[in-house]
Amino acid sequence: MIENLTSIDILRMLVLVVFSVRITRTDLRYKKIYNRDLIWMFASGLIFFLFGLNFNLLPSLATNFILASVFGIILWKMDIWGAGDGKLFAACSLYLPYRMYMPFFSAQVILLNVFVLAFLFWLIPLAIKTKRHEKIDALKAGFAPKNIINIFLVLFGVYYFIWHFVCFLGMGLYTGSFLISLTISLLAFAILQKLFTSRATYVFLIFALARPFFDPYFISFETIATIILTLFALLSAGAIGNLAMYISYTEKRLPELKVGDIPIGVMVKRKNNIADFRDFMEKKFPDKDNILKKGLSNKDLTIAKNINVINGFIVKKTISFTPLLFTATFVTIFIGTDILLYIASIIYNSWFYG
Repeated sequence: MIENLTSIDILRMLVLVVFSVRITRTDLRYKKIYNRDLIWMFASGLIFFLFGLNFNLLPSLATNFILASVFGIILWKMDIWGAGDGKLFAACSLYLPYRMYMPFFSAQVILLNVFVLAFLFWLIPLAIKTKRHEKIDALKAGFAPKNIINIFLVLFGVYYFIWHFVCFLGMGLYTGSFLISLTISLLAFAILQKLFTSRATYVFLIFALARPFFDPYFISFETIATIILTLFALLSAGAIGNLAMYISYTEKRLPELKVGDIPIGVMVKRKNNIADFRDFMEKKFPDKDNILKKGLSNKDLTIAKNINVINGFIVKKTISFTPLLFTATFVTIFIGTDILLYIASIIYNSWFYG
């Protein structure tokens, strides 16, 4: 809570405000997070942390920074955000209040708040801008029987063993070991699916069948309720991700194109002029792979405007995580926990003590 912040905490928060204005502005304007800004942010975060003379917390600060860097890289490789966003997350981990560095990986709270805010940010556009049949298709894909079976088996088996391994290592996590164990389980899920493809279900089943031999409480109400709620949340997130595909692009005519726009299709003047988008890009642009990864450059825009068979491009929409990361960090500083737990505690207190 804000009343528990020290004067040094408030000073560090003011420094964070300065960086949030600078980095958010450059990201929204130029679609870039500059390394020099991140280096200054890293250095300032460490220096102002040391002002508090809490040297006993340095190992926890380092652990948070290293793990935040690892998770930042993982989410970058999973194409959830860019490399700059991953580095920014690591930098934000240096600005939490001192009391939050007692546990093992408190920066996970920032990460959870980022995705809660991202969900709220996308919820209204998804509800308004998508058609009924698109919503139904997204739900069917997200709640496909195979998805339900696989994720249930992962939560019942794989997650249980990973959670015990995390606890065995003595990771006293800020909100418990649930989030980090779940993240590792989902990564294991993706890796095992890639390795065993159609046979992955049988691998998940082996872990699930092994659990009753190690866990005498595997059919307790708390266990089953947690699995069902987590399963529903993950499947819903998958359905929302499928639905987001329908609003993840926009049509831009040639004069409207900007540097950094990533094309995913072309707007042709006549039907059947262009059969294949990638084939078209291969023929017209010498640096096709770089365009599809980083977007159009000034040189590419000049080439595009001289192609007389197209009106424009279908451009990929990107969500900027920079404002979300800074907002999530400030929310974490002020409430001291994740948004969901904070709301749950308010409801609980008002219900039982209000």
